[in-house]
Amino acid sequence: MAVIQSQAQRAAAGLSPAPITYSQDANGNLIPVYNTGTNSYMPADLESAIASGRAHAITLPDGSIGYAMDSSTLHSVLNLSSVPWWAWALAGGILLYATL
Repeated sequence: MAVIQSQAQRAAAGLSPAPITYSQDANGNLIPVYNTGTNSYMPADLESAIASGRAHAITLPDGSIGYAMDSSTLHSVLNLSSVPWWAWALAGGILLYATL
């Protein structure tokens, strides 16, 4: 659910969605994957995770390359914060009301 909320926040901010997909590991578990496709851009947090061994390259069913990552890397790539979007919206509304 947090990934969906983050993607919605990115869309509301005028950003394109992050290319996150899910794939199965050798045990059949779903794992988050940053799909690089033909794009050469890679977030710094993902590069750091690759260097430290917390993310690794995999070949996706369509033949493109993606990077499987742990949940902390997923959260940092999506820029998930511990404060929900509606709390920021409420704080902004209160601030706006206070200035009127």
